[in-house]
Amino acid sequence: MNFAKIQTHNADPSQTYVQGINQFTDMTKEELSNLYLNSKPTSRDYFSKNSQETIELNDADIDWSALGKVSPVKSQGDCGSSWVFSAVGAV
Repeated sequence: MNFAKIQTHNADPSQTYVQGINQFTDMTKEELSNLYLNSKPTSRDYFSKNSQETIELNDADIDWSALGKVSPVKSQGDCGSSWVFSAVGAV
């Protein structure tokens, strides 16, 4: 089912990115949730509850990785510290 969604997405010429196959492709939402998601608050929860202002980004068309400003996407597996990698990358 996920593979069909990926094919449909990639066949749509209006899409601005390409989806690929990875270790999660053959999992259901329930399987993914049970294996990798937990009850820890996410950064989205934190910012939505604690931010006083909304920041709107207007540079959505800039490929920051091509400019060498961000590193490629990496998988931290199930270590639960992805927020640390994001924070260090931002600094």
